[in-house]
Amino acid sequence: MHNELIGGATVVTATARLARELRSQYDRGQLSDNHLAWESADILTWPAWLSRTWQQLLAMQPNLPVLLNTLQLTAVWEQIIRADIRNNEKEVAPLWNTRAAADTAAAAWRVVCEWQINLDQCANSPRRDHQCWLRWARQYKKLCIKSNWTDPYAIADRLIEILNQPTDSEYAKNYLIKLINSDQSKQIILAGFDVFTPQQKLLVDAFKLHTDIIINPPAKSINRRQVQYHFTTAQQEWLSAAQWVRKKLTENANTKLALVAPNLNQTAGQIERALNQIVSPRRLKSLESPVWHISVGKTLTDYPAVTGALTLLTPLASKPLASSEVSALLLNPFTHGGDSEKIARAKLELWCRRYLPYQISFKQLIKRLTTDVYAKKLTHVCPVLIKILRGAVALFDSRASALPSEWVSRFHNWLKHFGWPGERTLNSDEYQAAQALHNQLQQFAQLDLTCAPMSGGEALSRLMQTVGAQQFQIESRAESVQVLTPHEVTGQNFDGIWFGGLVDNDWPPPQHPNPFIATPLQRQAGVINASVERNFTQAGALQTRLIAAGREVVLSYPRYEDDVAVMSSALCTNAVAGKFDYQTAAEIIYRDNLDQGEPKLESINDSYAPPIKSGHAGGGISLIDNQAKCPFRGFAIHRLGARPPESNEQGLALTERGNLIHKALELTWHEINTSQKLHAMDDAKLQQIIFACAKRASDAFKVSSGCGDNFTAIQTEWLGELLTEWFATEKQRATEFTIHSIESDAELQLGELNLNFKIDRIDKLSDGTVAVLDYKTGVAEKKPNIGDVRMQSPQLLLYALAQTAPVAMVAFAMVKKGERKFIGAGRDDENWDELINHWRTELIKLAEQYTSGDARVLPLHNACDYCALPGFCRIKTEK
Repeated sequence: MHNELIGGATVVTATARLARELRSQYDRGQLSDNHLAWESADILTWPAWLSRTWQQLLAMQPNLPVLLNTLQLTAVWEQIIRADIRNNEKEVAPLWNTRAAADTAAAAWRVVCEWQINLDQCANSPRRDHQCWLRWARQYKKLCIKSNWTDPYAIADRLIEILNQPTDSEYAKNYLIKLINSDQSKQIILAGFDVFTPQQKLLVDAFKLHTDIIINPPAKSINRRQVQYHFTTAQQEWLSAAQWVRKKLTENANTKLALVAPNLNQTAGQIERALNQIVSPRRLKSLESPVWHISVGKTLTDYPAVTGALTLLTPLASKPLASSEVSALLLNPFTHGGDSEKIARAKLELWCRRYLPYQISFKQLIKRLTTDVYAKKLTHVCPVLIKILRGAVALFDSRASALPSEWVSRFHNWLKHFGWPGERTLNSDEYQAAQALHNQLQQFAQLDLTCAPMSGGEALSRLMQTVGAQQFQIESRAESVQVLTPHEVTGQNFDGIWFGGLVDNDWPPPQHPNPFIATPLQRQAGVINASVERNFTQAGALQTRLIAAGREVVLSYPRYEDDVAVMSSALCTNAVAGKFDYQTAAEIIYRDNLDQGEPKLESINDSYAPPIKSGHAGGGISLIDNQAKCPFRGFAIHRLGARPPESNEQGLALTERGNLIHKALELTWHEINTSQKLHAMDDAKLQQIIFACAKRASDAFKVSSGCGDNFTAIQTEWLGELLTEWFATEKQRATEFTIHSIESDAELQLGELNLNFKIDRIDKLSDGTVAVLDYKTGVAEKKPNIGDVRMQSPQLLLYALAQTAPVAMVAFAMVKKGERKFIGAGRDDENWDELINHWRTELIKLAEQYTSGDARVLPLHNACDYCALPGFCRIKTEK
């Protein structure tokens, strides 16, 4: 094919992968011929070739239909669907996802065009969804005729019509014939086509009457060896494949290999992990960089540079920014100063999490950051960010609506102002992703043809949907190892191919008929994905060609997937079974270390921090509580200052809800300060006091909740009902009491440790003793017990030891709907004095552990379930 390309032939390929491979082969051939410069080979995929041909024809025949791109096509289908639902499907309108329906409807139109299915045949189906699509399709055809449009799936039919038109209107026909016989394309070669659709066959036959079209035959088989392996799990299978790759590269660094999987979208991550473990440059010192390329398309939003751009555009929607959007905006690395100010911006973002409301407008955000006293202390160390944000106000345009092309212009100006894609030079993958986003913006601007003016929110939402659905694959480099789907092997040869994951669920691939066209009709037309038999035949032919394309071919399958037994594919029956010498990744890494003379790593048990100097240890109740639950947690939080990032999400967090209940109880007890007054009060008066105090407490938390009046009203009702139930429980106490103090300050010295804290409530009893209460609104606490090996929830015990008056009772007051009770101990218990002494001894031990630097990762049972620092000690990962 090299000589034909030099002669000006056009090569049309079945896959983008084959087009890239043929271009690479052509360029290597030119280099081997000692050429320093040459014209690019004319190699295109089938859709790109049709599009180019139509655009060239349209340039000379302006009256021909305008070609819609895929984005415009989906927008047209979506408009038709919305109008049809309003007119015919009102009763089920809320159930329609019009964007998804438009995508599927456009795919159905593609099936109809490529497999030459007559729309009248679709009318025979009585199903409602089929009738819906038929209405849409007929409306679409009328709209295309009225607007003089065509689409990528109908181009071939249009070209066939032109070539078959009568002699009295031959101008377009003659120009098309001249176009396909130009000097640039003396010959058209079709490569890699396993199956031609009826539409493709008709177009090829029409072109053959006017030009030289060659269908490249399948290459001759180069296969010399074929073997089949089975493995226990898919993980073991792909680790073995990586070991096979490693062996081949060790024998010959220039070998050309392929790993092939029928469900590559699902297994790509597992394959990449196996290659990283076994074949990475860290393992094979002969490699300078990874030598594999995985041919799996991600969506554009999977690339950070693209996500960074969309994050920067968020304010243009002219809606309040959620706290998560503010965080993403401030921490965006793809801006001016994104790298140099990243630490300062991270501190500013933490301030925003703590002090800004759940939602805030873009202008209000800038105002708070530039005027708030505490924020200004942080913003002065990230001046670049503040300069960008202030300048963005002038660019901010909240006009109600504009055409898509106008919005694209604003998007470009906005991104340019923020300095996207950032300070550092992009690597190849990031650069390609950024270019792909530019291409998407260009296509979005072309929506002027099919869309009316739209608001900023609508424009940004549509852009994000489009980019989020756009499959994008990084251009392959000349790596030795290609990770491919079975279809992408077509037209290429390899020294070795490992075809894995051959289980009956994935190979042959399951049928996926389009849901808007009757399945029997699709099968009658020969649509491959609509028939089990056709799928099996097609997969068998594809596998035969795949085996022929490799000098050595391995077929493999696992016996279990996710602990479920699976069957091997029926297409694996003819392969010769073999036994693979499998080694675990750990064994290979250990052997590598021995071979490369790397020393064995030493480890030390570093579980103790330097002790705290005398007189320098202080804290609150949480210090002892955290030390009791896990010594490392106490060390991390109170000595290293580790904190989880605060959140200002909508509503009240669990801690804030607990504070709300505490506040409501405090207000109510100020009104009812004795048990005698409580018992004497009638229910109506008690309800009045409770709900008044509940409202005052809820109003105090209205701003921090980020919710409106309705939420506050519902919250007040819930809080009033909770307090009503609780005071009914309080009335059941037999002992008379007076509220001595609420939220009172206390101090306690435990060895070298000085503690300062607040006590929820102290009741003074009739005999002069006191009862110490600690409100709990969450998980029920355990009753203090002298037999506990390690103390849990020590705050109640600390409260008791801080009292000067005799303590008659300590108790957790469980203020929880449906679970209202006191859990504690008192002087009526037989071992009360012994229990007090036990608490004092254990608490002093905890204080001494903390001051001595005890930082062992030694959590109490379930302590990790409520720890906010799981990534610090990583005990769950180790387990």
